[in-house]
Amino acid sequence: MAGRAEYDIIVLGVGAMGTACCLELARRGERVLGVERFTIGHALGSSHGESRIFRVAYYEHPDYVPLLQRARKQWLTLQEQAGETLFHPSGGLWIGPPDHHLIAGTLDTAGRHGLPHEVLDAGSLVSRYPFIRPMPDDVGFFEQDAGTLLPERAVTAMARLAREAGAAILDNTRALHWREQDDEVIVITDRGEFRAGHLILSAGAWSSDVIEPRGSVDELRDAERRGSSAPGGLALRVSRQPAVWFAMRDPIRFRPRVTPCWGVARAVDSFYYGFPCVNDHGTGKVSLHFAGETCDPETLPRRVRPDEIAALKRFLDLTFPGVYGEAVASSVCLYTNSPDGHFIIDRHPIHRRVTIACGFSGHGFKFAPVVGEALADLATRGRTDLPIGFLAAARFRA
Repeated sequence: MAGRAEYDIIVLGVGAMGTACCLELARRGERVLGVERFTIGHALGSSHGESRIFRVAYYEHPDYVPLLQRARKQWLTLQEQAGETLFHPSGGLWIGPPDHHLIAGTLDTAGRHGLPHEVLDAGSLVSRYPFIRPMPDDVGFFEQDAGTLLPERAVTAMARLAREAGAAILDNTRALHWREQDDEVIVITDRGEFRAGHLILSAGAWSSDVIEPRGSVDELRDAERRGSSAPGGLALRVSRQPAVWFAMRDPIRFRPRVTPCWGVARAVDSFYYGFPCVNDHGTGKVSLHFAGETCDPETLPRRVRPDEIAALKRFLDLTFPGVYGEAVASSVCLYTNSPDGHFIIDRHPIHRRVTIACGFSGHGFKFAPVVGEALADLATRGRTDLPIGFLAAARFRA
């Protein structure tokens, strides 16, 4: 594959969104090349960590719901095609004060879209889940359609299916720069130069490094004078998000078929979350969804600190007494945060042969199949019928 090649579309960044996009394009008969800096399914970005929550009643914005309903069907189809478990339909349980955004926003979205759910007071929570110790004023929201995705399995399965459909995927290949020239886009990598009619940028935490071609400063200034906002001015913020696996004292009791994934709100601007035991090691992953420390994906500390582990353990001992033992493993995930916390999926405002997907802000993985479909539409048709207008980059224009 090294050297010069011709493709219809190049996808730069082959994590969750990139593999889904490669798969969708290959199945449409497009000549597609995926370029990934690391190995497929690596643990350096945002598509690792054994488990991801899938939920439909979305507190972040009700407009996400139609995309999530489509994505859930796509995950189940992908699971069947892959011949392995990618999704546990375990249900999801969200707990907190009724005025916390996790609860209030989720209830609002469920009501707007008529989504099936149950609301439990603190007493009902304890009756159904005797291992939980809610606060007296807590309410619980149980969502039947929620569940647990397995990210590494999902990414590698989508890459495998994409290759089987005809996609070429180069991993361990670093993109050095790209440029738009006449009727093509040229991508220069450390393994050669590749040309295509269109380029899709889905580089996750490295998006700010690749979202503009080399030598585009004058174009950006021209765009600013015209009143448009180029993606490079979006000020994406990468944050460091620790996750810890704790030994479970009775892991059989907390398998996906009997225990939901969960979120518990204990502070205004964050909530803890965790999963049933989805591995053979008898451990459960727990983390905190919050505005983590700003970091550089090249230089961030990837070791989870003792104080971060201790904070999670204190929460677990109060809320799930007797369920979790000592910490046995940890990992760092990266969020790539947009200015408003919502995704950016759009054609590039300057470069007509480029489509961008970035700023998934710590809640994007579950959308991967439908994002892949939307990106394929934008790259091949210049538009999509999927309801992603609220995710356009144009919302950041001055």
